[in-house]
Amino acid sequence: MYGHGRRERLTREKFFEKNAKNCTPQEFAERTYILVHTVYLQERERIKARMGMLWIKQFGDYMEDAAFEYLHTNEMVLTTPSVIRDVIAGKEISQMKYIAKTLTALEFDLWLIKRSAKKLPLAWEEFQKYAGEKYGTFLDKQMHSFQEYDLCYVENFERIALELAPYQKEIEKFLQVFMQANRMKISVENVQADPCREQRKSFSRASVAALPKEEAVQKKHSEKEEKEERILDETQKKAAGEPEMDERTEALEKETQQEEKAVLTAQCSDAALLREYEIVLQEKDRRILRLENDIREFKRQRDELREYSMGQYDKGVRDLFLLMNDVRYGKIVDYLYRALNTGELEDNMASYVDNFFMLLEDMEIEPVVADEGELVVNRENLTRMFNLDFDKNAFHPARVALKYAGWKYKDMVIEKPTLTLKED
Repeated sequence: MYGHGRRERLTREKFFEKNAKNCTPQEFAERTYILVHTVYLQERERIKARMGMLWIKQFGDYMEDAAFEYLHTNEMVLTTPSVIRDVIAGKEISQMKYIAKTLTALEFDLWLIKRSAKKLPLAWEEFQKYAGEKYGTFLDKQMHSFQEYDLCYVENFERIALELAPYQKEIEKFLQVFMQANRMKISVENVQADPCREQRKSFSRASVAALPKEEAVQKKHSEKEEKEERILDETQKKAAGEPEMDERTEALEKETQQEEKAVLTAQCSDAALLREYEIVLQEKDRRILRLENDIREFKRQRDELREYSMGQYDKGVRDLFLLMNDVRYGKIVDYLYRALNTGELEDNMASYVDNFFMLLEDMEIEPVVADEGELVVNRENLTRMFNLDFDKNAFHPARVALKYAGWKYKDMVIEKPTLTLKED
């Protein structure tokens, strides 16, 4: 965050402390969530004004700029009319963090609506499983941020689902447009993932194929044993001196032979069918393997292209900023930043400059040393962490002062802070 003091920036705790006055933090969190996640569907030009009107109606107080800035920081896309217009027009969003966070918000809203309609559990862990199945690890980082800020103090998911339900078609349409506009940057692992899918018990191919065969074999063995017992019984009776029954015995033997032949024929037929079934399965396996290889290759190429495009974008941002702050042109960014912090600008101009630095912040460009009071300088880190406009041998901790704040893009320092010596 910039430390120039033109706008008040609220922490999460301060946001709830200042605004949750007429209701509990839980109720306030749920109402503000519903507010942010529905207003963009009703009003796409004057979102802040619309939210301000609803804020007064729901909380009985005016919505301060700092409160809107806090909500805007959490869901930049859903609270910025110009960005919404760009999405609808099919324009790509440059910042990956905004893409991932907006995707998380839209998917979570639809997940709540669909599961609530089917009376399924609305637990955060279940949504994590669904998001992981559909997007792999693509949303992992922003999922944590979404839970910590957007869902802070939210306990009643069912209430939110009921409030969002009338907007289901609009949310689905916006999500479809959003994903289409940013399709080259969004990684989808399983497009068929179902938020309401129930786990079902499945059987392996081997067990399914073996089951009919085992039952048939058992039945045939049982019949064979029964015939053998009948023949043995007749033989025993004959040995005991009973009247000969040659004709009957011969008929039984023939019947047994015929049945054994039928069993063998059936077994051969079953074996042939099983072999044919296995051949079909093997062919299916080969086709599945080829498709899986094709998918892996597509994902590899897509990831390489994404990394290349993001690398080119990052390089372009750094080059443009360094050009704007080049010493040949008077270090324009440093001059404006220092003028804003020292109060050298009149109010109207200060407001425009303040907006300029907010724009840089949205691009993830921030000062390295936002507060001179946090400046820690010693001989060990002097040239490694800072640029100097004096000879290193003249360094003295009591005389050193910050001349330029320095700048970083994301987590990379693109221009080190510059130190100078105070005048005697």
